[in-house]
Amino acid sequence: MPDDLIAPRLLTPGGMIVFGGAPKVGKSDFLLTMLTHMAAGEPFLDLTPPRPLRIFYLQAEVQYHYLRERFQAMNLPSAVIQEAADNLKVTPQLKLVLNDEGMAVVLAAMRKAFVDQPMDILVIDPIRNVFDGDPDGVSENDNNAMLFFLRDRVEQLRDSVNPDAGVILAHHTKKISKKQVEEDPFLALSGAGSLRGYYTAGMLLYRPDETRTDRMLVFELRNGPGLPTKRVDKSAGRWVELDMHSERLAVLATKGYIKFFRNPEDYGLPPLTRSKFGHLCVEQMALPGKEQIDTDTGEVITSTVAVKPTHYKCPQTGAVLPVENPNIWIYQEEDQE
Repeated sequence: MPDDLIAPRLLTPGGMIVFGGAPKVGKSDFLLTMLTHMAAGEPFLDLTPPRPLRIFYLQAEVQYHYLRERFQAMNLPSAVIQEAADNLKVTPQLKLVLNDEGMAVVLAAMRKAFVDQPMDILVIDPIRNVFDGDPDGVSENDNNAMLFFLRDRVEQLRDSVNPDAGVILAHHTKKISKKQVEEDPFLALSGAGSLRGYYTAGMLLYRPDETRTDRMLVFELRNGPGLPTKRVDKSAGRWVELDMHSERLAVLATKGYIKFFRNPEDYGLPPLTRSKFGHLCVEQMALPGKEQIDTDTGEVITSTVAVKPTHYKCPQTGAVLPVENPNIWIYQEEDQE
């Protein structure tokens, strides 16, 4: 078997990834960070290239100065940046359509970018800005137009340089219900359904809760076993993977099964340091109190102290609010929608 371009089986030689996300979710920033690691031959969130990859990034959305600002804000190790510098070629907001004239312009730029060795990955971000369905100008919502664009534009462009190169297409998503997201998140991809049947792998970045900064990264693979969903966020400018178990705690807190107390000294606990919420507590929770000695038997008896919540998580805004009555435990409705 040939080596994966991005392991495990995410991008195979001649394969295609469609990477979807809503506007402002951080899709282009995430993609730029991933491509920089791939160009440096370094793993990124357990996604691994076999070597430093030569990547041509046809970028049709962000202007030059703001694109440069994003690079500077990624806060990557200098070794990664230096290694990627010769392998990652990024265009600043090309304003063209991938018709016959646009194809000629991009093909010339690709051949100029990599003279000695062909590229390994062609990236187009986003599809919408360069879409050319057919001579009749049909939109991306038409299945035949989408197939024409993928076959006669994108793949022809790739095949003219290196048929074994992989393709990554960035694409916008549409709004779907929360239930649909949970059951099949890739229904959110905008445009014709033929797009989903054409790619070899799908990636989707979305926010499960608009009041929080963390995102879910889900995968759909044709050429290998499924990849587990990742929970990701930015920390000090870098994309990091978060513990999936904390997602469960967040849901329980939103529903009211978990609340918080900010008076740990009343229970003999150390003071709070980093958490903005406080210590966790659940209904009828108790902590050991003071030890007492039974004067008749000499037995050591440990009393318990009921823990009362001082704060809770607002299900509408995600804010931490004071509890009105700590003696009454209120659960939120199962479905607020």
